[in-house]
Amino acid sequence: MGDAEIDRGDMDAILLPAGWWVDPHGDYETGLRKLTREQRWVNAVVTYLHDTRKEGHYLFFRTTHPRVAADAVEGFRNMGMDAYAEILQRALRKKQGKHLDDVDFEDEDVALLELGDAGDPMIPVLTFIRAHRRAFYYDEIVNRP
Repeated sequence: MGDAEIDRGDMDAILLPAGWWVDPHGDYETGLRKLTREQRWVNAVVTYLHDTRKEGHYLFFRTTHPRVAADAVEGFRNMGMDAYAEILQRALRKKQGKHLDDVDFEDEDVALLELGDAGDPMIPVLTFIRAHRRAFYYDEIVNRP
């Protein structure tokens, strides 16, 4: 994985190594050791965007490691996507100390959909990757099962 994949915006190639190392729905911490800070942010942001598009914040919080949300907030901030960070932080405050089934994330889900209608959130993610491309080069072999 290198400049060619980054230049053409091949998100599958860019994210593939992290996908084999990091399981945001399982043993997240172990896989993080192989990632740069920038890779962690992108991985968390993409996981958040994917899960919330599927079934909203409920799915994201039900299935991901708690650290993913913190990494996503930090990632959004560093990518200049403050509105996304604010929505996620509102959702985090809502769920704090409550059973997930007792939390209504409708306002955050709607806000996220409205942001998505304003433009593709993957564009600033890819812009960030291109600006920090060296952080996305992989020096070791990625063994795929």
